[in-house]
Amino acid sequence: MSTAVLTEPPAGDVFAALADPTRRSVLQRLADHGDGTATTLADGLPVSRVAVVKHLGVLDRAGLVAKQRQGREVRYRVQPQRLSDTARWMDELATAWDVRLAALKRLAEGAEAGEEGTTEGPEGAAARERESASIGIFDDLYGEGHLERLREDERF
Repeated sequence: MSTAVLTEPPAGDVFAALADPTRRSVLQRLADHGDGTATTLADGLPVSRVAVVKHLGVLDRAGLVAKQRQGREVRYRVQPQRLSDTARWMDELATAWDVRLAALKRLAEGAEAGEEGTTEGPEGAAARERESASIGIFDDLYGEGHLERLREDERF
């Protein structure tokens, strides 16, 4: 069974940065206005300017914003590449899961139709192919040999 090769997963700091609702709000404001200072971004938020500076630091370390000093001001703007990379990785992950779940569905539907007992002819070959694919999927999800250990476990 062939499995899709995912691009490199985004660093956890991207997800950690996006997990906070205030940081998401700050990022959205930057996306809406192009750029901003900590003072302009803090306007209308339920946190202080100092807190916004700290949130911007987290977003900066995650590569989601960039800062540029202009005189006495520090202006921030969105860095779309990290968001694009993260979205692309999530899309690839979702596609890989869709393929796995579709294979499991075909296997389950084949078992319901009573095809699992067929061992000869084209039907038997198809059933063996589905079983092999499902074992490959199971190994991808839970590690090689896990299905065999479950089969040996008397509880199952």
